[in-house]
Amino acid sequence: MNPASVRSLQQINSLDQSTQRQWYVRLIPEPLLDLLGLTQEDLTTDRHITFTTRPDKGYVKLQLHADPSDRDAAYTIELADTPYGYTEAVFLSLLDPVAARFDIDIDEQGRDTMLGTIGRNLKAEQQAMVSGLAPAQVRRGLRMAEPVFIKVDQFCAALGQEMWVGQAFAYHNAIIFERHGFGYLQGRELMEEIERGFQPGGPLYLALDGSTPFRQSAQAGTAHGRSWAIHDGVLGADWGGVKLFRRIGEPQQVRTFTGPY
Repeated sequence: MNPASVRSLQQINSLDQSTQRQWYVRLIPEPLLDLLGLTQEDLTTDRHITFTTRPDKGYVKLQLHADPSDRDAAYTIELADTPYGYTEAVFLSLLDPVAARFDIDIDEQGRDTMLGTIGRNLKAEQQAMVSGLAPAQVRRGLRMAEPVFIKVDQFCAALGQEMWVGQAFAYHNAIIFERHGFGYLQGRELMEEIERGFQPGGPLYLALDGSTPFRQSAQAGTAHGRSWAIHDGVLGADWGGVKLFRRIGEPQQVRTFTGPY
């Protein structure tokens, strides 16, 4: 297949393994390799990088380990084709592999919590929150979002796409996307309602009543503090349905929250 004719992940996944690798390693920014002490040569084998695909599906999960023995990947990205011809980032994680780990992904009985979405380890979550982490983080981040976003821009442009979509796994993810030039496909009304709700006297602000460690009044003023409260259920409904888009070369100017992260 002529590279110029490739327009989707499903088409990439129909190619041979070597060609798939050539496509997908484009998603790894050089500053991240430098930070982890890796080189382009390290991306030519499965020692540090793995990617999961299926030839009949438009989906890829790429993981990069600083050291093959590390429990957690330093970089994980999951992409999927959409019915509208764009690529969607359904999950993105950047973790410092040598930072302290908080087992929010495993409950006290050893069961997988799916990063707190189907179960919770309250003790680990509280420790993570006190240490400045946000929901779904098992280790502190690497502050590499923009280099990754630029690589996804370039990857999608090579597929002939003018934009791509990011799914906000939690409230704070949406705020990060906003601050990197994303606009809303869906969920902006919810985000604006949340902003109003956390103002003094608002229903979400009043729900920060100290009834749990994740509902303290000071949390109204930060993105990750709000995210923990939402994770704890202050919305009265599960989080979800918030998607943003990043138009390549045309940053959007959207801010539903202007306070500190």
